[in-house]
Amino acid sequence: MVLAIVGILATTMFGGKVLDTESTQAGIAKVLTESYGAGQVGDVQCPSDQKVEAGHSFTCAVTVDGQFREVTVTVTDDNGTYEVGRPN
Repeated sequence: MVLAIVGILATTMFGGKVLDTESTQAGIAKVLTESYGAGQVGDVQCPSDQKVEAGHSFTCAVTVDGQFREVTVTVTDDNGTYEVGRPN
């Protein structure tokens, strides 16, 4: 199961659109808790300046119930919508 969320965008000084890192991390925590039923979701760390381009994927580190996990995030359109995969 993969769940989608619309991200907040920022613009780089070169004009490209990127996901706002803090908002993306908060959105991931919300999806893990509300949609996947994860218990205690701790720190979420994603690489900054992730481009808003359909098909672009990246991995974020997250702590779930005190254990290190990773989630794959995939941008699904050029408006900043992204999907959050189940924690591995």
